[in-house]
Amino acid sequence: MYLRNNCYLVNGYHNSAIYDLNNRKVYSVNKSGRNLLEKYLKHDKIVEDKDDKEFIALLTKYGLVTENKDESNNTDNINKVEPQLKYAWLEITGKCNLKCIHCYGQFGANHVKNKDYLSTEEWKIIIDTLIKNNCREIQLIGGEPMVHKDFYEILKYAYKKGMKRIDVFTNATLINEESIKIFKETNANVRISLYGSNQETHEKITKTKGSFNKTERALKLLRDNNIKTNIAVVIMKENENNISEIREYINLLGLEYSGYDVIRPSCVMNNQEHMVTNYDTIKSRYNVAPEFYTCEESFYSNHFYNSCWNGKIAITANGDIIPCIFARNDIIGNVKDVSSLEKLKKNIIKKWSITKEEVMVCKDCEFRYCCHDCRPLAEGVAGNKKAKYPRCCYNPYDGEWMDIKECTKEVKI
Repeated sequence: MYLRNNCYLVNGYHNSAIYDLNNRKVYSVNKSGRNLLEKYLKHDKIVEDKDDKEFIALLTKYGLVTENKDESNNTDNINKVEPQLKYAWLEITGKCNLKCIHCYGQFGANHVKNKDYLSTEEWKIIIDTLIKNNCREIQLIGGEPMVHKDFYEILKYAYKKGMKRIDVFTNATLINEESIKIFKETNANVRISLYGSNQETHEKITKTKGSFNKTERALKLLRDNNIKTNIAVVIMKENENNISEIREYINLLGLEYSGYDVIRPSCVMNNQEHMVTNYDTIKSRYNVAPEFYTCEESFYSNHFYNSCWNGKIAITANGDIIPCIFARNDIIGNVKDVSSLEKLKKNIIKKWSITKEEVMVCKDCEFRYCCHDCRPLAEGVAGNKKAKYPRCCYNPYDGEWMDIKECTKEVKI
């Protein structure tokens, strides 16, 4: 008996999983099933046991095994994919016109002095360098990117130089008719922060009077002009009772609701004050059952590279290069110190190459090639860069799924 072509058995400490790349599915296999597979796979043993026959019949029904060697994987070797820079966050300013209570960068405090900011010309050089390195997808962020005096100039320059995808992450309070015109010209995707379905809830978080009405006006402008818009909802203690209303509000605006994230522990210590208080709020963000999917690209890539960081960098307002916007202290280098990203390539690839094989607990899990990862979140929750991905309730050492109440450290009771 053989696994069909593009089907792989991955062993964990206690259980196993079959990755069916043909149908993008991942099947959990308990210890008994694992023992049976090890007994019959790549062997010509005659199956006589009734239970064994039933299990193999089930695997055959799902298209996972075959008796024909020609229909099987010829090798279990996974070819390494060459690393490629694909996406960059460009934090063009550290300034912000809001004072959000949970901000990971404390941008409203204007903690970075103007003299330390990269100039507009330096941002243009960075865009040129990204293009040269075949990175053609960027996101302009801040702070609040639209606070930058040359925001439109930078946006238009990126488009002119050949960026295929330009995302703008904004609080939307500065969007006007001119913005709409330029977003259309540059084919920009706009991602907007929204914290409530009403002024009271939203401004309890932004700490800025009038910000809700400005954001609402912008959402309507974007909708009416068919600008690609995505709404980013972050939930914390102050708005966790407003989730269903936020969803309804977005739908009533005629825009798409794509769920929410929950405030992340970070270097901003007062984030602890804003942690959610309800387990149901956080549950949707957690792995609480073996409901995974896979594909060829991610399965092969996750053997060698981090499922989140791979192919991405962030460049801060003062030129620091970090793996992502949440990894504020994980500085790889600074663009002012080098003439080209090529010189930083080795250190960047080291960050990309932190796979689940290096992560405590996760390295012994059968789902390590299909599970999401977030190293900054792990460090924020556990204080260790190599700690288990904290939004997973699975224990690979006994093959059991824990209750969310036993698992999470992101709820403050």
